[in-house]
Amino acid sequence: LRTAASFFGQLILIAEATLDNQTGTAILDGHDSHWYPTGNPNAPIDWHLAYAIWRGHQMLKSFNSQ
Repeated sequence: LRTAASFFGQLILIAEATLDNQTGTAILDGHDSHWYPTGNPNAPIDWHLAYAIWRGHQMLKSFNSQ
């Protein structure tokens, strides 16, 4: 476990993990799990960037909800 955070009152768990022999970040938000692979070693996606990407997706979903 890397950290736990609160995003608009929702508990988020962020962990470094391995999936299919690939390292990355797993984010669990109580509804879904999200996987962000590390990707390119020259510009890896660390857990800080993965959390920022996840937050951006959540913000977009809140503005584009049906």
